[in-house]
Amino acid sequence: MYLVAQWAKQEARTWSGTTWNLRNALAKQTQVHDLALQNPGKVQKARYAAKALLTRKSLEPSPNFNTAYLQATERQVLGALRQHSVTKDEPVLQVGDLAEIADSLIYQDLSISYLLACRKEDPTAFAASGFQKIPAALLYKRNELQLERYHRAKKILTMSKTLARHLQEDLGFSKEKVVHVGGGTNFSLSHRVREKNRRRVLFIGRDFYRKGGDHVVAAFRLLQQKLPDSELYILGPTKLPKQYQGKNIFFLGDVPREKIEDYFALCDIFCMPSRFEAYGLVFIEALSRGLPCIGLNKFEMPYFIEEGVTGYLLTEQESVGDLAERMQTLLENEAIFAHVASRKEQYVAEYAWDAVASRVLEQV
Repeated sequence: MYLVAQWAKQEARTWSGTTWNLRNALAKQTQVHDLALQNPGKVQKARYAAKALLTRKSLEPSPNFNTAYLQATERQVLGALRQHSVTKDEPVLQVGDLAEIADSLIYQDLSISYLLACRKEDPTAFAASGFQKIPAALLYKRNELQLERYHRAKKILTMSKTLARHLQEDLGFSKEKVVHVGGGTNFSLSHRVREKNRRRVLFIGRDFYRKGGDHVVAAFRLLQQKLPDSELYILGPTKLPKQYQGKNIFFLGDVPREKIEDYFALCDIFCMPSRFEAYGLVFIEALSRGLPCIGLNKFEMPYFIEEGVTGYLLTEQESVGDLAERMQTLLENEAIFAHVASRKEQYVAEYAWDAVASRVLEQV
C-alpha cells in the first residue's frame, strides 16, 4: 500500500497522532510505502497567500483553501506516484483529499460539504468550527474540488459515523463507496492505578472555547457549592484567561501526550460539551480508561456516549446549572462507573488503531 500524507516536523504529532498511529498500525499488517509531504511552514503559507492576492485578488490565507497551494500539492503527489511507478492495481491511501487519484482510498474526518450544511442549518455550531472566517466563495470552491476527488476515488473511509451518514444520505454516495472505519486511541493501553476520590473532573481540549471549556468552568463553580472539595483539571490550551482560573481549578497547559495518561488515571469523569466536533476521539480515550463522560447530544458524541449508561448527553437548551447537576450525578453514579469499567475491553477492541487498520485494509 502507498500512503499519501502530509506530515508535521514532529511526525508523531501529525493530526494529533492520527496519521502516525494509523501508518504504524497498517505497517503491522501490510507493506507500507510512504509518499510523504511536509506541511507548509509560515514562509510558504505567506507566499501562497501573497500569490492569491496578487494574481486573483483573493484573500486565501489558509493552505487548505488556497488554490495555488492545492494545485501544487496535487502536482507533487501525482509526480511522486509516477516516480514510484505506481500502477492502478496497487492500493493508494490518502490521509485527506490531497489529489485526484483514480481508485484511491481517502481517509477523512470532515468534508467541506458537511461544513456547508452546518453553516446553513446550524450557524451557532459553525461559528465555533474554526472555519467560520473562511469566505463562503472559498468554501464552495474547495467543496467542488473535494467532490471531484471523492468521485474519482474508489472509497471514502470516514472517521465518524456522522460524516458517513451525511455523504450517503445528503449527497447520495452509496454505502459501498462511503464506509465508516473509525478512529483509534492514541495512547498505550497500560493503565496506571491512582487513588480516586470521586471529586475530580477532567477537561482536555486545545481549543478551549470550541470544546465548551467556558461552560465546564462555569458549571464546575456551581458544583463546588455542593461539593466544595471537587477539582477540575484543564489540559490542552496554552493559555487560560484569568476569568477561568480559581480555587481547585488546575490548569496544566499543553501537556505532552505521554503525560496525559496520568490525568486519566487521576480523574473520575471526563467533561467536554463541544460546540463543534469533527470526531471526538478523546471520549473513547476517557471511556477506555474507565471515565464516564459528559458531552453534547450532537455530532459524533451520541455514538460514543450512551445516555444514562456510560455518561450523559446535554442538549443545547440545557443550562450551565443543568451541566453542574449532571457532573454531580455522574460523580455519584456507581452503576455508570461499573458499566464503563465493564466495557473497557470492548472499547479497546473497536477503537485500537490495529482494529482501524484492519477495517481500512478490508476496503482495498
